[in-house]
Amino acid sequence: MSNRQLQIDSEHLQFLGKCAVCSTEYRLQQVKVIDKKGEAALIHADCSQCNTSTLFAVMTGEVGYVVTMGMLTDLTKEDLKRFGSARPITLEDVLDWHVQFEQSNALQGLKAKAAGGRNSASSER
Repeated sequence: MSNRQLQIDSEHLQFLGKCAVCSTEYRLQQVKVIDKKGEAALIHADCSQCNTSTLFAVMTGEVGYVVTMGMLTDLTKEDLKRFGSARPITLEDVLDWHVQFEQSNALQGLKAKAAGGRNSASSER
């Protein structure tokens, strides 16, 4: 890999292409670099036509920019900033949540709802 830093400007945003939902070209004012590390960047783009949001993971190569992944998302730019600065979720967090969830009887409520839905569906036949 080269030592070049990723530089995103109006000339380089054309590689994002068009919205995957409605094929509208992205407008520069609706595209934002969320994070850059070396030759890689996380870019968030909103479609001006259908308001679909897409996350792009982009990295530089010897011949220019390469989109390595584009993924539709419901996260806003603000969500990404907030989650990006949050501490990582640990295994201990997951286990604590599981214990709290189990003790709250929420699981039994969900099971009862699911069983009720199956019973009403079979009575409709």
